[in-house]
Amino acid sequence: MRMTTLCLLLAGMMPQAFAAEPKTDPVSVLDAKITKKLAQDQWDEAGRAFVRALWKDYKQAHRNPQAASGERRSLQGDMPDVKSYDEYVGSFSPAKRPGLKYMEVVKDEAGRYFVKLGPHTIPAAPRGGTMVFTTGDVGYSNLPRLAEKYYCTLEIYMLVRVEGKYYFTDLATRPSASRELVKATGQEKP
Repeated sequence: MRMTTLCLLLAGMMPQAFAAEPKTDPVSVLDAKITKKLAQDQWDEAGRAFVRALWKDYKQAHRNPQAASGERRSLQGDMPDVKSYDEYVGSFSPAKRPGLKYMEVVKDEAGRYFVKLGPHTIPAAPRGGTMVFTTGDVGYSNLPRLAEKYYCTLEIYMLVRVEGKYYFTDLATRPSASRELVKATGQEKP
């Protein structure tokens, strides 16, 4: 009896014990997540088409960070003040809890940027003086429901520096009214 139980336990544990953790490209992970969300029947086709087009442009921007110009744009009255997107590379903590690692921006050998948020590595796109990224969540659009089904959008966030302070924000919120972050000491660029 004990041997049978032991064999059953080992048989159940063997796949996990020997399963190699797959090396998955972060873009592919988000691609699968977005595709799955768009397959849900709750979204209007116009919203799905918009999310597909936005995701295609986002992937291109991530894969080609060199195309990002030094052009900055005002975000609801706040102007990003970075001179180089590399100024976003480093670890960040909430301003109210310095020392607590909240997020990290890294750059790979190909010059592409990624945001590490918890256990997730998220492809990022430097644009307009900000570091733009998405978790791949598809949510309800702010547009009124005019069709039979709801419109959807891809939820996008930004890390932005305004007047020397870093902020984590979404597209609808003025950066200076968002969560302030501090960059880990020793990572500031002149």
